[in-house]
Order: sequence, then C-alpha cells, then structure tokens
Amino acid sequence: MAYSIEEFLGAEDVEVLIRDYREDAQHGYRAVHTIIRSPAGIVEVQLRTLLQARWANAYEMLADVMGRKIRYQEIELSEDEPLGVVYSNLQRISTDIAEIEKAIESRSENTNTALMNLVNSRHFLPLSVETQVLRANTLASLVQAETYATLSALQNARLVKHLEELAEILQEMKKMASPQPKVR
Repeated sequence: MAYSIEEFLGAEDVEVLIRDYREDAQHGYRAVHTIIRSPAGIVEVQLRTLLQARWANAYEMLADVMGRKIRYQEIELSEDEPLGVVYSNLQRISTDIAEIEKAIESRSENTNTALMNLVNSRHFLPLSVETQVLRANTLASLVQAETYATLSALQNARLVKHLEELAEILQEMKKMASPQPKVR
C-alpha cells in the first residue's frame, strides 16, 4: 500500500519517503511508515496489520506503566520481574508475528501463481492425462492452502484477543500505579 501511495502522489509536487520497519524492527515494533512532504505540510501514515497494531497498543501500555525509556531499551529488565516477563513475551510475539506474516505472504504468492496457471490454461477436451493430473494437483494445493489459511485465521484471531487482553491488564496496572487525586 505504501508503494501505491508513493506512485499515486509521486506525480504531484510531493515527496514520499517510505520507512519499512518490518525487517528492521525497532525494539519489536513493525510497520511501514509513509512520510509525505508537500507544500501544505508533512503527513506520516503508519501502515500496520491488525496483529502489528494490537502489538503496538500493548507495547504502548507497557511503556505507560514502565516509562517511555523502554522504547529505547534504556531500562534494565529482569525476567524475574513480572513486567520483565511481559516485555520478553512481547518481543517474542513480535518475532512470531513477523514469521506469520512472511508465511502468509509466501502462501499468497503461491496461491496467486496457481490461480494464474489455471486461468491461463486453455479450455480443451480432456485428452491429456498429464494436464488433467496437473490441474487436479493445482486445485488440491489451492484447497490445502485455503484450509491452512483458515487455521491461521483462527490462530491470529486468538493472538489478537490475547494482545487486547494484555493491553487491558497493562491499562489497569497504569491506573493503579498513577497517583489518584484526593477527594475532599
């Protein structure tokens, strides 16, 4: 999407800079940022998947509880401390999300190739056994890919739910840690 934005706005009197933090994660943070500079001003658009967004929200809640320095790893964390465990788990989840997204992208490319092969095959009388076997195998692969995608969707939905729950827990911790105004 970032490259579509760049292509669309590139013809105008606009400078578009893309920063891809998916491969070069910033302390676990993964997203694509599109920075648009025009005579009207500067706009930065953060493009994230649902998993990336939920992870970032949970990490922000952790930063609210522990302090902003966590973003720059300026805080020593021990896995003996509950928040250290949360931090370590968020880092691991970030890596898992990256692997999930790479697998989805790879499967999507394979599925698209298989579909294009089917679409581009000529309609004919089924006289070639080899061609029919190839078509049957392609269709079977597509069914398998869709089954796997369905299972992945279930797992991803669970992961999103867990990240949302973690963000809620951290939000409650933040409320407990911040001083409450005295009521008179």
